[in-house]
Amino acid sequence: MSIITDINRLDPRMVPGVLLYQRRCTEEGISTIVVETRRELSTQMAYYSRSRAPVWLVKEYFARCGLWSISDAEAAKENTKTLYSKHIDGLAIDIAPEKDGRPWWAAPRELWLRMFAIAEDECGLDACAAGKWEAWQWDWPHHEFRTAI
Repeated sequence: MSIITDINRLDPRMVPGVLLYQRRCTEEGISTIVVETRRELSTQMAYYSRSRAPVWLVKEYFARCGLWSISDAEAAKENTKTLYSKHIDGLAIDIAPEKDGRPWWAAPRELWLRMFAIAEDECGLDACAAGKWEAWQWDWPHHEFRTAI
């Protein structure tokens, strides 16, 4: 196992919106990179272990899941509050601005906001789970499938 970035591994209902999102970002001059699509439960558990398990154990979980070689500081820092993620069901994708072939985590806030507007206004996606970026101030690449109830 490792991080899955294949858009075709998403729930089929989500794929058209994601493809439109990528195309629209490109048309706006925004280069994007897919960071993660569907997620194995074991990967979510490894993420959840950060800050909750001893550093050595978090590192072991990451290694066994085929994830990156996590640093001690990363292992000690929480990065999710839940054992469930819509990534597990293929209903979430992490997409970031791209710079030099890598996610541009420090992209200007205005760029992220433009991406969120494209996702939500044009592509049927909830950016940061319906605007939670305002509260979270993290996980800005997170986009979910918008379902009508």
